[in-house]
Amino acid sequence: MNQTEVDKEALRQKRLLGFQKLRSVSFLQIVFGMISVIIGAIALYFTSANLALPYTAAVPVWMGILVILCGILGLLADKNGGTETEVSIKTKSFVV
Repeated sequence: MNQTEVDKEALRQKRLLGFQKLRSVSFLQIVFGMISVIIGAIALYFTSANLALPYTAAVPVWMGILVILCGILGLLADKNGGTETEVSIKTKSFVV
């Protein structure tokens, strides 16, 4: 093995480690997003008798949906980029 192949293998190992961490963060985002949606729905239920502007906007629900969407995009980036030798443009756009 020459130095170039060793460098490529080290880069591949670092890339795989990065995608494993991305997968972990994405799962956490999905879980926290679900918790936010559930708490927001419960808050809306209990404040439905006295509706005021902050409660009717349903901020925790919308925020939870966006966090879940970001987690899904992270999982898609891991799925598309974790197996390839080069990181594709599609994967880079998911991460950004």
